[in-house]
Amino acid sequence: MNKAMTFLRRLYDAEKFKVGDKIVAIYEMVKGGRFTQFFGSLGDLDSVAFPSWKEVDKFCRDHPDRLGERSNFFLCKEGEEFIVARVFVYDSVSSLVGKLRLDNEVWDWEMRRLFALQR
Repeated sequence: MNKAMTFLRRLYDAEKFKVGDKIVAIYEMVKGGRFTQFFGSLGDLDSVAFPSWKEVDKFCRDHPDRLGERSNFFLCKEGEEFIVARVFVYDSVSSLVGKLRLDNEVWDWEMRRLFALQR
């Protein structure tokens, strides 16, 4: 995941968050770029993606205090396709509000978006 560190910085390094048998790491965006750059730099996407929306929802409900007040992003797999789940937090309740395709839109780092990835 070294190339990803160009764009992302790990938060809560000493803590381990689990969903099922997987450990989840939370990263903050520190450099602007495209989703394809962030996720393409991670190597094997199957190893870092959440296997379904169900696991994303579980993580959000179990760890709402670790979600950012702005957008939070989770790479997950839907069938054979990788998608990005976008999660907002309202009054300590997480809401899945949509899916983003891995496209070439540029994201600014100033928004300090958070990314959660399985390790």
